[in-house]
Amino acid sequence: MVDGLLNMRSRPYLSENLFDIPVDEGTRSAILPLAKRGGQRSIAFPQMALDAYQSYLAPYQAYSGELGMPSVDNPAFTDATTQFGVDFGLLPALGTAAIAKQTPNVLRSGAGGLLDYEDIDLRKSNLPQLSIPLTKKNYEKADEVSKLLIDKILEKNPDIELGFNRSGSAAGSSNYLTVLTPDGKIAEIRMSDHGTGTHRLKDYFDQLPLSVPPSEKTFGKISLESFNKSVDEILNLIPPSDKGGLLNDVPDDMARVLDLKAKEMELTPDKRTQPDAVQNYFDTSPEAYNRQYAEQAEISVPRVPEGVAMPQKNRAGKLAAVEDDVADIIAKRVAPFVGTNAQYFYNTAPIIDKAVDLGVPKKEAMSQLNKFADYYAATSPRTQTEPNLRSASLTYSKSNAGIPFDQVVGPNKDLMMSGGEVPMNEKGYPMILGPSGTHRMRLNEIESGEGISYKTNPKPYTFAENVKGNLTGVTADTHAIRGALDAMNERELGSIPDEFILKPFREMYKDDPTSFDPATMVDDQLKSQKIKGESVQTEYAVFSDLYKNVAKKLGVTPAEAQALAWFGTGNKTGLASPEKTLVDLISERVDVTSKALGQTKDEVFKKFLSGKIPLMSFVGGVTAAGTAGLLNETEPAMSPKQMYQAGII
Repeated sequence: MVDGLLNMRSRPYLSENLFDIPVDEGTRSAILPLAKRGGQRSIAFPQMALDAYQSYLAPYQAYSGELGMPSVDNPAFTDATTQFGVDFGLLPALGTAAIAKQTPNVLRSGAGGLLDYEDIDLRKSNLPQLSIPLTKKNYEKADEVSKLLIDKILEKNPDIELGFNRSGSAAGSSNYLTVLTPDGKIAEIRMSDHGTGTHRLKDYFDQLPLSVPPSEKTFGKISLESFNKSVDEILNLIPPSDKGGLLNDVPDDMARVLDLKAKEMELTPDKRTQPDAVQNYFDTSPEAYNRQYAEQAEISVPRVPEGVAMPQKNRAGKLAAVEDDVADIIAKRVAPFVGTNAQYFYNTAPIIDKAVDLGVPKKEAMSQLNKFADYYAATSPRTQTEPNLRSASLTYSKSNAGIPFDQVVGPNKDLMMSGGEVPMNEKGYPMILGPSGTHRMRLNEIESGEGISYKTNPKPYTFAENVKGNLTGVTADTHAIRGALDAMNERELGSIPDEFILKPFREMYKDDPTSFDPATMVDDQLKSQKIKGESVQTEYAVFSDLYKNVAKKLGVTPAEAQALAWFGTGNKTGLASPEKTLVDLISERVDVTSKALGQTKDEVFKKFLSGKIPLMSFVGGVTAAGTAGLLNETEPAMSPKQMYQAGII
């Protein structure tokens, strides 16, 4: 090694080629290896460093084909890979072992995970050649996105074998994460802010930046939404560990509920456990419903700046111009329902009262309800109230148990679909968890701590606030939109802007405005527009303001006015949900779960509210009409395969 250090070659710093001109003999052993020859200054490098540099080029040369066919019969290929293994595997390992403490301090267990160099045995590695097994040292030097991916992959399955290669050029770093799945497929993710790289592995390839994008869209850069979608797609390649891995054990009560629910899904709905037709578990008197414990603070909604037209030829602005007249019509329609269950869907004070009666401090009970409300909102799109409630209780309890929401831990974990796909749903708990699934996206926002944005997703944001007990906002869902336009048409036949009518029905509506059917003819997808470079759903405020006006006319809260409209005009707008409050639904679910587990209702309720168990029900299914309305997004409904996995069919 000393001879190697002394055997030096030089490079004129003005020369284009690298390490190519031998240094003068008089400079070979100089302490300061500088020399001047032919008018050019030179700097000398140790031969060992030069050899190491050539080894460093070996992976690129192999991948680019410069070394010829990757084969044990190709001397150029085998010599280069052997030298690379010595220079960047054996020598660093020997050096590390010489100075390291004797405790390996392995961070993760299993075949994959984070290793020390001394834990590496290349003979046992199943990674493709030239992929360096993931170690603590190269993890610590990894970029932000690589660390994020590694953490998420190992959280889902710590037995996955990972490789991580760091490289770079004058243009910047280009790091490669290699993922070997249990079924032998290889994925490679390139982290780089330049170029597109070479797609070197056939099963899966993606490229991401070196750092997580900001929430604001930057010209020429990947958006945060696209970034999150790519991360989800990568994680979907990773099957959950059948050993549980780093995940906490599944709580006994959760496991029992999932097992019992799966068994009940084999029965027809009328054969499943039914709630008793007895007095509600909660106090559902008007006095109880009207109690308010949450702060009644103004709930933010996205708005268009003054003087700026809204999307689709300012269609929502035309409704805003006649807001008071439309509010009058809606108020008259729903007035007969004031004081009934239809008014109190969001009024959750009885839940807090029951918890306090059972010895839970009010502040703690409110905190628990707030967390449940976030999961309830995140799983609400395209889902009826009852399965929505079940999905929320499941994801809430999984979160508290340290189990990812898409980690199947019930009977479905043993189910493998045709094509080798692992189910994403527990049986009887259908959710939309595909790579770009609306439930997945909202749940990711909740669990990341970022929360649902009121600017880009004001419906679920407001829905969560309403369930928490803040009734100052309006969940302006598809039924609220349809009901408003129906009232607009009643005020003046034919006055609905064309842009609110789906194209196949525009001519029919223009010829005969009395043919208007709000359940089928309305384009009820609120549009967004760029405000200061950010996409904002500006049409939302028009419908929020309208129902706040209805609330004033009826003497109720804005949330109550919108709930009244659900049931007061649901026969026209296509509402599929029964006239029950959230308190009613929880009461029934507590009853059914209590019977199934053989536990008291009080025990079940406290476990549900604290996020320890999911709830059961006797009705299954999803619909495009949905939860009193947080539905009808542009995303298609579940595929038959997804519905089978979820136990719907």
